[in-house]
Amino acid sequence: MRYLALVGIFLRLFGFIYLASIVSFLILNQWSTFPSDSSKFIEYLTGHPEVAPVLGFADMAGKIVGFIILPILYFQYIQRRINIEPLFRFPESVHLLLGIGILFTSFIWVSAIADWNKTLPFSEWFPTLSPEMDRLEKLSASVIQLFLTWDSVEIVVISILFIAVIPAVGEEIIFRGALQTELLHWFKKPHVAIWVTAATFSFIHFQFYGFIPRMLLGALFGYVAYWSGSIWTSIVLHFLNNFITLVWLVLFHQKQTSLDPENTGYIPWYVSLCCAGITAYFLYRLYERQVQPTLDQTTRPPHESI
Repeated sequence: MRYLALVGIFLRLFGFIYLASIVSFLILNQWSTFPSDSSKFIEYLTGHPEVAPVLGFADMAGKIVGFIILPILYFQYIQRRINIEPLFRFPESVHLLLGIGILFTSFIWVSAIADWNKTLPFSEWFPTLSPEMDRLEKLSASVIQLFLTWDSVEIVVISILFIAVIPAVGEEIIFRGALQTELLHWFKKPHVAIWVTAATFSFIHFQFYGFIPRMLLGALFGYVAYWSGSIWTSIVLHFLNNFITLVWLVLFHQKQTSLDPENTGYIPWYVSLCCAGITAYFLYRLYERQVQPTLDQTTRPPHESI
């Protein structure tokens, strides 16, 4: 029974994500200048920075529908045995502060792991998939590049919404709020639920040269959400991570800083190790102050609505 539930959980997850992509595609399809040939899409984006607003709007609309609205409606009207309402309470200030400490101290060592992840010989391990992996990396880089020239209020607002706000809210609701909560409900193993969710979270981005660091960040968000008892904690951390990275990329793109956010090889290994130790300390303090396990709060009495 539990394994059938597991199949249903992931089919539902990918269904929500697929519907989000359909919404985005339908909006983009109304924009006749976009090429129908996906192989020409990267070249098109490089030469047409003016499409950033419509591309951002289409992606955000898809995420709002597929990542936010549909999962919430599912738990409210279909999967009524699992109560996600407690996850939406505001976190205690100490949990939020510890979470921010975890995020800030993880920047250094996660970046070091990201540099190492890029050196892995994916072309040797997956020779048939390597060209597609490279294409997806280039596509992601081309899309992000559209939002790094802050020459108007419009593009600044769209960039922050597209890269920081909507992904933070949407991805935390569908992954930590929906997937992780359902895995906890059915399997009663918090660490398994958190790491399976983190791996799925990283996989869904389809950027495998950054798979391991993204999975580690996902696990940190998962533990913070679980031990704080509030998804708002992980939403805040997710937003801060994306926003700080965005601002750093903008500053580097505009030559306001020489520090490349995508290459942190200049940071000594012992600094990364020290920061990892501090992250572990903050995680332990959060564990000590955790809200009572959310497993006790997932089952809603019959006929009770959110």
